[in-house]
Amino acid sequence: MSKIICESFIGTYEVISTGSIIAINNLPIKFKIPPLEISIEFINDNTIDDAQVITEPLGPMGLLMKLVNCNNQLGNGNVGLFEVGNINSRKLYLNFEVIHSEGAIGKTFHYTWFMEGE
Repeated sequence: MSKIICESFIGTYEVISTGSIIAINNLPIKFKIPPLEISIEFINDNTIDDAQVITEPLGPMGLLMKLVNCNNQLGNGNVGLFEVGNINSRKLYLNFEVIHSEGAIGKTFHYTWFMEGE
């Protein structure tokens, strides 16, 4: 029996993963896309008015993304593709949206990972 493989593309971008994760009590979400490791943290900061994304290196092959004040019930996210790194000379991008519902155990993180076309 042959194996069926489904590949997804948006224009020239290859969709390598997409989904939703409900974070628990704002614990970090970690993605491993070898050789990269990306950690997503949710931060609430009353000294900052707007939602922001703050990035920091995480070891030699990692990235820490701090999503600050993503508390909107209608959603917060990036406007364009967010470049995360390179894998085999191809750029890796993330598109995401965070939805926060009052009283929920955590925030809902909707994501799609893209690779630049070959």
